[in-house]
Formats: sequence, structure tokens, C-alpha cells
Amino acid sequence: MEDMGRRVWTVLGPIDSDRLSHFEYEHLFLDMMPIYFQLPEPASQRKFARLPVSLETLGWISFNPYSNEDNLRLEDEEMMIEEVPSFRDAGDRQLSTQLLWDWVETLKHS
Repeated sequence: MEDMGRRVWTVLGPIDSDRLSHFEYEHLFLDMMPIYFQLPEPASQRKFARLPVSLETLGWISFNPYSNEDNLRLEDEEMMIEEVPSFRDAGDRQLSTQLLWDWVETLKHS
């Protein structure tokens, strides 16, 4: 087995550790609803389950992160297309998509 030294093993093979950013990776798409969603209790709180993440709902969601559908999904393709260049321009290269059981699929960006 090769001496990894300051290298990190990825699904694409070994890379130099200095190519990694301060984040492990950033998600492009995510759907954790089938795994983590919990119906809010008491029933009077259920209205928050379908509301979008916003300044108005952020406080409630911070205490109930698994009870809000919007908080458990990243699925806005247009937003992703707009944000990826900023992520790249900041020097980050680790991206993944997480869909139900497809836990981590690393995408190569250079």
C-alpha cells in the first residue's frame, strides 16, 4: 500500500491534503425527508412542517430541525447553478450530492 503522507483518499483516488478546503464538502442536492422527517408535536405546531425556511420560521426550525420539509431538502437547481461559481471562486473544490441512500457522491471540479 502506498504511503499516503499528507494525502487524503477520496472516491476519485488520493489527493494532496492542501487541495481540501476548511469544509469536508458542500451539498448540491439533498433529500433527507424519508430518513429524518418527524411530524411536529403537538398538532398545533404542524403548520410549520410545510413552511419555507425564512427569518420568520428560523427560530422554530432551529429547535425542530427534523420537522420542517424545506430544512431537509436542497432541490433548487437554479439556485445551485448560481451558487456553485461563488463556492469555486472562494477556493473550495469538495462538492457532493446526497439523495436518500446515495450518501456521498464526490464531484470533481478543477
